[in-house]
Amino acid sequence: MMRSIPAVLLILFVFWDATNGFLIQSSNKLFSSQAPRGLHLKRQTSPRFQRLVTQAKLGAIIFACDGVLVDSERDGHRVALNAALKEVRPDLECSVEEYGRLLQVRGEEKLSRLWDEMGWDGMNMDLAIQIYNRKSEIFTKMLEDKKLPIRPGVLSLVDEAIAAGIPLAVCSSNTQKNVELIIESMGPQRAKHFSIFAGGRVVHRKPSPDIYNLCKGSLSLHSEDVVIIEDDLVGLQAAKAAHCACLITKSTYSVNDDFKTADLVVDDLKSVGTVRLEPCWTLND
Repeated sequence: MMRSIPAVLLILFVFWDATNGFLIQSSNKLFSSQAPRGLHLKRQTSPRFQRLVTQAKLGAIIFACDGVLVDSERDGHRVALNAALKEVRPDLECSVEEYGRLLQVRGEEKLSRLWDEMGWDGMNMDLAIQIYNRKSEIFTKMLEDKKLPIRPGVLSLVDEAIAAGIPLAVCSSNTQKNVELIIESMGPQRAKHFSIFAGGRVVHRKPSPDIYNLCKGSLSLHSEDVVIIEDDLVGLQAAKAAHCACLITKSTYSVNDDFKTADLVVDDLKSVGTVRLEPCWTLND
């Protein structure tokens, strides 16, 4: 006779590997401290796909916000910067690559050299501050108007989690208002299921685990029952410092980060192909 174990769920990630044709399967409890972790590689010739099967007692799925729910730097801040530039310097435009370079530079001298390299003649700190302030206004308006696209695969995973009764949370150093606007852009039926931990709720930002520890404490979660979804190395370090499993969905400007300690790394949540959260079944003796 079969019986359901409601607290234990099966997470099935399936995605294609047309180059190597490996079947990746984890038969242990990847998200549980009661079993050793690790992936077992097996050659799979036809069809070519990768599968990761994990069994876990899921207390919650915790999302980072910027870079995970939305690619906010590429699709938000860069777009807002270009809109602000056009108001004062219509001859200038910041490409995806150039914006990535800007994110890496700090200090007036280094910025001036980069502006010269990019052909931004006449740019100076006073003008840059004016443009930055205007960019912030435009970015907020983009959020209010729901102009930032939700990243691929996010909505389907959220819907599966809601259907399976798995609590959802977002932990972010962004402001409470901005996180709420991004969550609300998913639609009210999804937004009402999220707990939000944002802004100045903790003193130490990531890679400190404080925001994740606050979330776990507030929702009465155990670390081994949580999966955190992050997009960059700083977020991964915070998740691991909180002793949680971490799935990395790489964002535009984190593709070169070192994710060797992550439990799973994908280009985006859509690239896993199929995500199913469903009750596991076992046999009565």
